[in-house]
Amino acid sequence: MLGAFAGDFVGSRFEFFPIKSRDFEMVSESCRPTDDTILTIAVGDALVTGRDMGETLRMFAQSFPTSYGMHFREWFNGRLGSYEPYGSWGNGAAMRVSTTAWLATSFAECMELAEKSAAITHNHPEGIRGARAVAAAIYAGLSGWHRDDIKPFIERAFGYDLSRNLDDVMLESRFELKSEISVPKALMCAFHAETVEDAIRNAVYLGGDCDTEGAIAGSIAETWSNVPEDVMEAFWTHIPGPLRKRIQDIQDKMAATVRSPLTREEADAVVAWDPQVVEDWNAALKAAEEEANADEISARKGEIDRLNAESDRLDGIIRHKKLPQQPTGIVAQVKLLLSRFR
Repeated sequence: MLGAFAGDFVGSRFEFFPIKSRDFEMVSESCRPTDDTILTIAVGDALVTGRDMGETLRMFAQSFPTSYGMHFREWFNGRLGSYEPYGSWGNGAAMRVSTTAWLATSFAECMELAEKSAAITHNHPEGIRGARAVAAAIYAGLSGWHRDDIKPFIERAFGYDLSRNLDDVMLESRFELKSEISVPKALMCAFHAETVEDAIRNAVYLGGDCDTEGAIAGSIAETWSNVPEDVMEAFWTHIPGPLRKRIQDIQDKMAATVRSPLTREEADAVVAWDPQVVEDWNAALKAAEEEANADEISARKGEIDRLNAESDRLDGIIRHKKLPQQPTGIVAQVKLLLSRFR
């Protein structure tokens, strides 16, 4: 979890001002915790307290304003009409997932919690894949796996190509929120690093969504390396008392968690990622939209038929009473409504 905080903190000043370099001061006055940190704490807090995770995410987001994504902001402010997930495929679920691995007592529970934490907002298959992949890498690291062994496991289970050289990735890297692009970059930053600091520097070097990719890379590398003390000293100066208490509670629970190490057999049994799930998701979404449109068209047609019938009835009254054939009053209103539907 602290690795995620460090990566977010250091990467924050490069998010919109990329330098694509590893040569920089880790701590600067312009560093700050962002939504990556707040929502990582929120997920951990929900797991520790047992509160509803969706409600906890909204509570933290409303209580600690920062640079939340547009769709997430609309969601937690209730502007989407409901608090249902909004089908995001972004990297936001992966950035906040680290505590699910630290607090799970088994790999199966880790995967379950990772998906649960993602699906509250990021219920698109790519959003869930990214969160589960990051949580799996962290859990494997906590189980004592070497990063050279974690990498092929994540590649096989989650279908990411992590074989590329970071220098080649850097040449074409840009700011990207799509989980299917951003998460593999962050994973590579971790697997090409011996320390948390190396992982964060790699994320800044690639020059993409530096705070989020730094948070993901740092959260993974933390399982085999210490978090830089100078970074955390600066980080704590930006964290208000109430959040410090929540973080301490999460750390206490992590320290008390007894987890079953991930075995090779368990890792091999993970069902490999199938790209077909995305096509199935898109097909189901399209079918639902078509059904909704059909229902709306049917409802509108029914309203038009009702208004036409009312117009015919009023026209009949006018003709029967030999009133002027000029629409007035209710007749005018009905005809106006009909014109709008047409």
